[in-house]
Amino acid sequence: MLDKKFENAKRILLTTVMTALCWALPGCQSITPTTTYADIRFIDASPDAPGLDIYQGNTAVVYNMGFTTVTTYVPISPGSYRFTAYTANTKQSQVSTTGSVSNGNQYTVLISNVAASLQETIFLDQSRPAPSGQIDIRVINEATSTSGTPFDLYMIPSGTPLANAKLLATSAFNTIGNYISVATGSYYVLLVPTGTVLTSTTVATYTGTLKAYTSGSAHTVIIVDPPNTVTTPGAQVIITDDYEPPGAVAAQ
Repeated sequence: MLDKKFENAKRILLTTVMTALCWALPGCQSITPTTTYADIRFIDASPDAPGLDIYQGNTAVVYNMGFTTVTTYVPISPGSYRFTAYTANTKQSQVSTTGSVSNGNQYTVLISNVAASLQETIFLDQSRPAPSGQIDIRVINEATSTSGTPFDLYMIPSGTPLANAKLLATSAFNTIGNYISVATGSYYVLLVPTGTVLTSTTVATYTGTLKAYTSGSAHTVIIVDPPNTVTTPGAQVIITDDYEPPGAVAAQ
């Protein structure tokens, strides 16, 4: 009987230690828990904030996170939490927010805006498959250098003339859109100022590379500032994998 209790205690301790280690590593893969959890990830979309350490209460969960970093999801027990971003390797608080997470759901903690007006937002991500034969896409605009101009975002299949491209979403600065279903396939992302009429000679604000998306998957396109600048208008995008069907390969 004592041996059995000892083995149970070892298993509980091992699970606790593994979870703590996973929280400490940006990009750490989720652990299969023995109880029900939510999942949470962290994204840095601020172009000029310093490296950030993210704390859940008094516990560090991400170290020295930088611009365009997207961690993978890690498990967290359901409940209410305060997440604080400190300048890396200090306890100088940059921004903090409180939010609740519930069983079986996925969440993002997004750090955004310029350092002088830093924001932290917690929001729900899709954790279920898109309809059969489709993918779900959501757009978030955090490009500070073009904050006065919303973007039209297109997801264009290979070989499609620009004049025939169909608008996916219009996204104003600092807004989180809803998921939109589109046919499964390979697409490149194109951004232009809202209202731009596409022609064969259109010069886009941003044109991405072709990516293949798995049927049933869900993704977020986050519009952010171009690399290494805050003052020059422009944009780039981060495409996250919010949901991938079991056994699927992430977007390439």
